[in-house]
Amino acid sequence: MVRSLILSGSTLYVGGHFTQIAGQTRNRVAAFDVSTGQLTTFNPNVNNNVYAMALYGTTLILGGGFTTIGGQERRHIGAVNASTGQVTTFNPNANNSVYAFALSGSTLYVGGWFTSIGGQARNYLAAVDLGSGSMTSFNPNSGYYIRALAISGSTLYAGGGFTMMGGQARDYVAAVNTSTGQPTSFDPSADNVV
Repeated sequence: MVRSLILSGSTLYVGGHFTQIAGQTRNRVAAFDVSTGQLTTFNPNVNNNVYAMALYGTTLILGGGFTTIGGQERRHIGAVNASTGQVTTFNPNANNSVYAFALSGSTLYVGGWFTSIGGQARNYLAAVDLGSGSMTSFNPNSGYYIRALAISGSTLYAGGGFTMMGGQARDYVAAVNTSTGQPTSFDPSADNVV
């Protein structure tokens, strides 16, 4: 199963649950040249599922259920060189799965099942300064897991299993201010039909 796609120029990055793609071994991440349709040699070798990807310059950031990339410990979030697939030093170390990313400039918003990331308590939603690799002060304190993120200007939209965001009732979808982490008035109150 494929969970995430990113297109950069003529390269399509594919992330998910697979261990084989186009008849070749690729553990959870692969890349295709879309102009030829051919699988590239890019092969980061991730040991468990990849749910989210973000491209920051020449760095491909991965989020998921994994604990290693390329044989190096990277708990649920890590990064590789987008050309070579080599693991970078980026290592925020989340304590549980990462499901979603939203990138704004050099700030990466991270959503998932975690309650700790970058050595700091963050309930399911956090932000990382990609320039320094450090967590920012952004801390909206979601009531439960985050599955989807989108960003527009200074507003971050989040969707997931929560019914509270920043101490305010928000059913499964919310918007927060990226500077303060406080919920906005946006409150569509989705239901939770499975």
